[in-house]
Amino acid sequence: MQHIACNFTRSLSQNALLISALRIRSLSTAAPISPISRAIVFSTNGPPSSVLKVVSYKLAPLTPKTVYLKFLAAPINPSDINTIEGTYPIEVKLRNLEKEGTEEEQEDNAKYVGKGRKTGEENDNEDLVAVCGNEGVAEVIAVGSEVKNIKKGQWVIMRRSGFGTWRTYAAAFANELMSIDHTSISPTVASTISVNPCTAYRMLKDFVKLREGDYIVQNGANSAVGQMVVQLAKSWGVMSINIVRDRQNYTEIAQHLRSIGATHVIPNSILTCPSSLSTFVSSLPPSPNAVLGLNCTSGPIATQMCKLLSPSATVVTYGAMSKQPIRLAASQLIFKDFRFVGFWMTRWYKDMEAKGGNDRKDMLDELLDMFRKGEITLPEYEEIKWGQEESEEEALKKVNDILTKGTKMNVKKQIFTMV
Repeated sequence: MQHIACNFTRSLSQNALLISALRIRSLSTAAPISPISRAIVFSTNGPPSSVLKVVSYKLAPLTPKTVYLKFLAAPINPSDINTIEGTYPIEVKLRNLEKEGTEEEQEDNAKYVGKGRKTGEENDNEDLVAVCGNEGVAEVIAVGSEVKNIKKGQWVIMRRSGFGTWRTYAAAFANELMSIDHTSISPTVASTISVNPCTAYRMLKDFVKLREGDYIVQNGANSAVGQMVVQLAKSWGVMSINIVRDRQNYTEIAQHLRSIGATHVIPNSILTCPSSLSTFVSSLPPSPNAVLGLNCTSGPIATQMCKLLSPSATVVTYGAMSKQPIRLAASQLIFKDFRFVGFWMTRWYKDMEAKGGNDRKDMLDELLDMFRKGEITLPEYEEIKWGQEESEEEALKKVNDILTKGTKMNVKKQIFTMV
């Protein structure tokens, strides 16, 4: 009897363990709970202070083809402001956020792609909004059963502009994302990797075959892209002449640019004063091979900058901060044989996506490795904690205050870090 009792007890114990294991397995394979996300959105184009809203919404249930993202950080770039205003040439998708990542949303995509609505134009569906932010990094927190190339725990960046990164959570299709190796990389670096560092990288790589000892000349050198150009050029043995605006803190800016690798730093005023320009040129090595000019300001300074370039140089324009056109002298084309071209990082990404290949991944891997080694660093920035800890009204006020501050000169780059 004692033997039978022991067997009966063992059987009960084994059954209990089996039931417990099945329960654990059932819980582990259950669909993840849909997070509540908070997002900065707009449904009409116009001044940010007039059109932005902060909304909270529940993510659509995870599907076999989608993933859940928890955003870690997202910068505020000038293109983000221009997108809200409606002056940046990218398509913005107006969507119902509670349907994001569903087949129903895919069916609606063709209907809701556009540049938004102008300020004051009637919105026939208040549920349709666009999430602000073109750049950022997120952690994958859940993965659909049919997703193969994205894993839980990976960090991802967006493959396209206009996805919407100023939010805490999102549902996305795997083909909208690109995983990155975040070993020894901070969220702030990862969140800013795909625009400014890549813009500098491509402009230095794609237009002229730079050799060690060559010179590049750039205006707006203290911009985020400009500082990346300085550091990459130094790392690759290329000399740089860096032009910045005359301002009260010029000396401080010049010292900083030299500290990160600038060969020469000069104010705009040198270019417009013949004697000062002659003195500066005489300080350079004889016949420096200045084969590449990078222009982000346009206007008169872009024209004057060409005086420092060698014959047959290439000038790449990637911005127009002065909001003025470039005036080309006929002599620059006829006698100097300059080549003037434009560059837009968004277009490069679109072209690469169409062609396929690993150019984008290879570039990101190289840049991230340079960050790890300390060969390049981010420009000075300010982290703004933003997310769920405030009411929607308080969160919106914080955003508007931040964007107002960001329009002023000499302000550090601002990066949302999500909480």
